[in-house]
Amino acid sequence: MGTQDSKPPRPRSEIDASINTVLQNILVDPKVTGKVQGCYDVSGDSIRLAGRVANDEEWTQIGNGATYVTDIGVVTSVAVTYSAEDSLDLSDEPPPAWSEPNVADKPNIPVCAGLTIVTAIASDVDYESIKTIEFVTSREVRVKYTSEWVHPGGTILGLKPNIS
Repeated sequence: MGTQDSKPPRPRSEIDASINTVLQNILVDPKVTGKVQGCYDVSGDSIRLAGRVANDEEWTQIGNGATYVTDIGVVTSVAVTYSAEDSLDLSDEPPPAWSEPNVADKPNIPVCAGLTIVTAIASDVDYESIKTIEFVTSREVRVKYTSEWVHPGGTILGLKPNIS
């Protein structure tokens, strides 16, 4: 039997610093006007970027800028809309009424480290509430809570995380 190369897990401080550096690099880039978020994928030891941008140049700029500032791998799941109208529903028809799905159709989602729940909240300032399961034991679950909102100028702003 051969030995398997297994790297020790990265320290949380290194991961957080890398994600912050990547997102800051994207925020200060004048060529990027879209909204992009980042998280760490433990299984792939990579930073995953998700969001929307207006064109292919922005998409390329995000990927190149992210890989330039970190040695952690970067995976992009960023949609290119090509125009602001692509993300708007301009129809006059009201949306269909919402109904509760059948109990048998509801998925069972295990509570495990890395599970992230994002809730979009529309109020005076639209923002996203982000809850991430940090670890689970038979006696406790640790949840990290953060939120992000877009400043009217298009800049993504974030609140300090609350851990409980």
